[in-house]
Amino acid sequence: MRWMALMIPLVSCVADLDGFKHNPRHCSGFTAASCDQPNLGELDPCLPCDVAYDWTDVGIAASRVTELAVAVGDGVTNDAYFIAADGDRADRTFFYSHGNYGSIEHAMVAIAALAATGVNVFAHEYRGYGKSSQSTAPAEAVFFADAEKAWAVAVLELERRGLDAAKMGVFGMSLGALPTMHLAQRVAPPMIVLESPYPSAQLFIEDSSGTALPASFLLTGSYDNLGVMGAVTAPLLIAHGDSDDYIRIEHSERLFAASAASTKCFWRVSGAKHGLSDGVMVTAGSAYQQVLGNFFDTQSCP
Repeated sequence: MRWMALMIPLVSCVADLDGFKHNPRHCSGFTAASCDQPNLGELDPCLPCDVAYDWTDVGIAASRVTELAVAVGDGVTNDAYFIAADGDRADRTFFYSHGNYGSIEHAMVAIAALAATGVNVFAHEYRGYGKSSQSTAPAEAVFFADAEKAWAVAVLELERRGLDAAKMGVFGMSLGALPTMHLAQRVAPPMIVLESPYPSAQLFIEDSSGTALPASFLLTGSYDNLGVMGAVTAPLLIAHGDSDDYIRIEHSERLFAASAASTKCFWRVSGAKHGLSDGVMVTAGSAYQQVLGNFFDTQSCP
């Protein structure tokens, strides 16, 4: 029992690892008072499960949006959305994976910013989040398997539209870097964009506690982006704010250094923090679309 007493202060000195655990916001959690500013980054659900998202709230015409279903097994269905391009990059697509503590509902403003580069966007939901048919968050292996099924649905949708799936890049924000890097090992995308990504649970623990306490002691899953960076060679852009106090920019610098990509860019955004309301997208302003568009076109660095 003595070792347990010694371990309590050790664990308490470890930085907040809550971000490494799924913290979904599901539509079943909606209440009349849960949200008073729809689609602008509030953490709680703004809409009940039977009410569709209004994409016009973020400037996307309803005619451009196709709602899709991703059957992920065990009778569970996740929702997904294809936003058709409205620009000169209509032959290209981003496969978008959003961050933690929210859902597609909360990421709509970010999806709209991505679509403003003139590309198509396929945004997929995670089980337990948003309007998925299950309100329980996935284990890491299930999380990855669900991402693979979402990718398959995206490919079919592109084929139906006569578009080339080989021109579908992957984009992950924060937690979304995990399914993004998982897919990048399997589908050879033409490009990868990571915005404010996690490194790995183990690195985060070592960095914050000064110990080699195994990640498995505190978490289920390795949450390891760092360990796969050397196995992926697609052109890479990492964007991170230098004022991010949730995931420090030094973690992204380490991911960048570990990348095996022959073409890779690091975009340090001055003053940007971590969220949808104060992160890279908002802080960079119009440069956001310019940098992403240029990288998609020519893999040129900002």
